[in-house]
Amino acid sequence: MFKNYLKTAIRNIIKHRSNSMVNIIGLAIGMTCFILIVLYIQWELSFDKYHQNGQDIYRIVLNPGTFAYQNKDGFNCTPAALIPVLKQECPEIVNGTRIEKNSCLIHFNEKSYNEDRFFYADPDFLKMFSFPLISGNIESALKNPFSVILTESMARKYFGSSDPLGRTISADQKEAYIVTGVIKDTPENSHFIFDFVASFNTLYSKRKNMETWDNNSYPAYIQLHKNSNTADVDSKLDEIVKKYKGENGYTQFRLEAMHRIHLHGNRNFELSNNSDIRYIYLFAIIGFFILMIACFNYINISTAQSAKRAKEVGLRKVVGANRSQLVRQLISESVLFSAVGFCLAVFLAELILPLFSSTLNLNIKLSLFSEIKLLFGLFISLLFVGCIAGAYPAFMISSFPPAHILKNIAKKNSNSFFNLRNILVVVQFIISAILIVSTVTVYNQLQYVRNKKLGYQKEHIVTMAVSYDHLKMNYQSFINELSSSHRIADISVSRALPYNIRNSTDCDWFGRENDKHFPVYYAQIDNHFLDLYEMELKAGEIPRNEPSSFTGFILNEKAVDALQWEDPVGKNFGCNMIPKENGRVVAVVKDFHYYPLHYEIAPLALQLGVEDRHPNPWGKLYFSIKINSQDVAGTLAFIEKKWKQFSSYPFEFKFADTSLDEMYKTEHNLGHLFNIFAIIAICIA
Repeated sequence: MFKNYLKTAIRNIIKHRSNSMVNIIGLAIGMTCFILIVLYIQWELSFDKYHQNGQDIYRIVLNPGTFAYQNKDGFNCTPAALIPVLKQECPEIVNGTRIEKNSCLIHFNEKSYNEDRFFYADPDFLKMFSFPLISGNIESALKNPFSVILTESMARKYFGSSDPLGRTISADQKEAYIVTGVIKDTPENSHFIFDFVASFNTLYSKRKNMETWDNNSYPAYIQLHKNSNTADVDSKLDEIVKKYKGENGYTQFRLEAMHRIHLHGNRNFELSNNSDIRYIYLFAIIGFFILMIACFNYINISTAQSAKRAKEVGLRKVVGANRSQLVRQLISESVLFSAVGFCLAVFLAELILPLFSSTLNLNIKLSLFSEIKLLFGLFISLLFVGCIAGAYPAFMISSFPPAHILKNIAKKNSNSFFNLRNILVVVQFIISAILIVSTVTVYNQLQYVRNKKLGYQKEHIVTMAVSYDHLKMNYQSFINELSSSHRIADISVSRALPYNIRNSTDCDWFGRENDKHFPVYYAQIDNHFLDLYEMELKAGEIPRNEPSSFTGFILNEKAVDALQWEDPVGKNFGCNMIPKENGRVVAVVKDFHYYPLHYEIAPLALQLGVEDRHPNPWGKLYFSIKINSQDVAGTLAFIEKKWKQFSSYPFEFKFADTSLDEMYKTEHNLGHLFNIFAIIAICIA
């Protein structure tokens, strides 16, 4: 029987080839979009799912309620002292690790390499996370200071095919790290990716005051016993903070499940850029819309052809076919259409997947033909779509009485079925209207991000960063060398750039109530910074190179408003380890967007002077160089020549406008992709 249905279906497809092609192409395009969207959603939902203990792993985040005026999503940082205390005083915890992500200059075989995925972690790191250790001892690999684990890729890069265990690499200020293990490369669907993992105990050898509870600098993860109550752990966190910071300690930490980080975590100091669950919802909706429109098209075209099939159905009824047989026959044709469309869609999806993946900047490596479960699930789903799409035309055509069909009355009677067709057409137009409005909205948002005035100049500015290098201490000589050239318009040195200010600190002033905390974002800059980036001063002026007995601070308008100061210039002000007696507000700068546009501008304090007063001087020093030469290549060559005279760092630079574009690259790509899918859906409709 099935063979007969199949032969008849193929014969009808060939007989009505033009309509068949329209149906197949429409279904194939819709299914292709649907498959790509399913692959994207599956990829996004797969993050961190490969960890065996994943359901019991949490990270500790600084509650956003801790700091007023700041990132509403909180901070991915804790004091280094927290994890050791938690492991001792909280029985729910099985393992715990602190992490620091750094960029590091590796010296090997008389060459230098700038590695920006250099982690520090505790020994429990290897026990908590499912990163297979290829060689080395899981218990001792991260135990001793200045021990380091390399990924497979880094082991090949530095040691080729030889065994790296026991070998030494030199990092930063020629510190010798002993290789104690080789680990599998981090999967791409991990919310953090590393190339090196050094012992966290190393930091105790390099830095002071690691035991302080006031330095929230380190992401922290814990593994709980099965079925532990996270609310109880949160309560114990509060008790421990009060115990070690005192009753006036206002820091509040909370647990966040690891499996939520990639789609729900968007905090300060993330180890890598995360996605957003809203993107999943958005693409799931448009994927459903596209598939629904393709099905509606099939129903409408099949119903419109009902009169042409009426005589065939009438003859089949005359020779003894019952309605159920006719329905099965007609639905089998629909399923065949769906199957052919699906096969074509699979081919197109495999063809388009590399472009689709690179457009989203996600490096999706899924293959439909290697993912049997996914392929089977999609096939069953789309066969179901074929049955649903063919059900209405099948029941409609098979309902005509044979006598009416043979007397050409079927066409008139079929008008009673047009109401549903009209409804489907109306639904298609409603969906199309929604997609058109959504497309215009997304386009306007992208244009807003692209054209929004940020409050500073970003064109013709070259930026460079250096860390743990002698240039950090001799930067003035480098600046003097560059300034002598007519190619250079201005140079500034700072501890952050206008678009990557992320550090925060509490501040102080005369008249502040003892229990009142006023945290601000802050950055250290020189006196050329505001001029180079063409920021507007609202009050005061920037002191030049004359010596001063105090440290100058520049507040933004938001900070002045929050402090409720009418005339802030000249007031004593302290933050970032500068006491209020030694600090003074010298100017007020117009608010500028130093954080992504998704967030409101928060209070900001810019400290004049880039010398690091912290007892543990680390971090980066940024050079901003405004070029005025039309010969960009020649100017960059000149800067590189001078750079190599002062620094052993590889010469790496970025243009400020390019860096800003990269911040929104994923969102721009997702927006453009949404628009493409929306246009496809509209065209199908």
